[in-house]
Amino acid sequence: MHQLRQRQHQQRQRLVSQKKIEKLRKFFEIKFLAPADDDDDDVDLFGDDDEEDEEAEKIKADRVKAYSEKKSKKPALIAKSSILLDVKPWDDETDMAELEKAVRTVVMDGLLWGASKLVPLAYGIKKLQIMCVIEDDKVRFFRNSP
Repeated sequence: MHQLRQRQHQQRQRLVSQKKIEKLRKFFEIKFLAPADDDDDDVDLFGDDDEEDEEAEKIKADRVKAYSEKKSKKPALIAKSSILLDVKPWDDETDMAELEKAVRTVVMDGLLWGASKLVPLAYGIKKLQIMCVIEDDKVRFFRNSP
């Protein structure tokens, strides 16, 4: 008798579970899998007006055109390098002022000499430090440069 009651109870539980599963399945089919109703065509939440899109496209095209014209009038960026040269004399009798004049005689397009100073090296000997700025496209600083 006890086993009979237990089987009946299990069968009822299965039926209840199956009914719940069927209800959930129907709910999800209706709610999520059913085709959407097209009754609310008159309400446009995102404002898809063709006229406004055309105006927006015109405005966008005008702005892009104005930006590209402004960008084309801007001069190209010129790549420059700043170089610090150390010029060391052979001995303490070398005239550093004359040496600086000789260095500054190097003149070429894209080369601009800057400040210079004498820096103590050793035993009363001074080296010449001189700055220069070069435009990379016009002046080739290294021997192996193309």
